[in-house]
Parts: sequence; structure tokens; C-alpha cells
Amino acid sequence: MASSDNQNVNEVSRVSAHSYYKGNFYSDNDIRIDGTFEGDILTKGKAVVGEKARVIGTIICASLDVWGNIKGDVYVKDTLSLKATSTVEGNMYYTRLQLEIGANFEGMCKRVADDDYKAMFESKDIRLQPKEQ
Repeated sequence: MASSDNQNVNEVSRVSAHSYYKGNFYSDNDIRIDGTFEGDILTKGKAVVGEKARVIGTIICASLDVWGNIKGDVYVKDTLSLKATSTVEGNMYYTRLQLEIGANFEGMCKRVADDDYKAMFESKDIRLQPKEQ
């Protein structure tokens, strides 16, 4: 799951099975969700949504593997991979899409280039860091 070969296991954030998290998450590192997450996830790394996981909110990441459920929009800079057990209810924006037989999604799919990806974030004021308060 590591986005680089030198990544330490302690640099991967995790919401374990049978856990519930509510709020927004910002990170330069990878995240794995196996429980329930309600809020937005913004990471420069990889995001993984495990088979029993449920995410309600927007996900913005470098790459995304989905085995579980997402209810919200997904913005993936590189590869979005929907596994056979996955369900996504929301719009998906990506550079590359990989679908396994059995994957479910309801919403719009749009392939975007790097420039379009950056422009989308600028127009929506979405950043990979917390907003100044």
C-alpha cells in the first residue's frame, strides 16, 4: 500500500474495523479505512477502502483502491481501482480507471488530465491541506 518504497508502516494512517471516525482528514501519507469514516479525506498518498469499510464524504488522493462502500465524490490523480465487492455512489474523476466484474457505481465518470485535475481543485477551493481559519 505504500506510496514509496521507503515509507514506514507508522506513516500510514488507519481507521480500523469496528471503528467510527467523523471529521475531515488531511495527510501527505497513505490512509486505509476498514471501519466507518464520515467526512472528507484529502491525502497526497494512496487511499484504500477495505471490504467492510464505509466512507461518507469526498475522497481526494493520488490513487484509490476500493473494496467497500463510498457515498460521495472521488477525485483521483492517478489510478482508481474498483474491486468486485465495491460500491460507489457519487461522481468519479480519475486519470486511469480499473473495474473488476461485480463492481458497482452510480454517478458520473470522467477521465481528467493533470491540468484539468488542478483546475478542478482551484475552482472548488479544494486543497491537500487544512483551510486557514
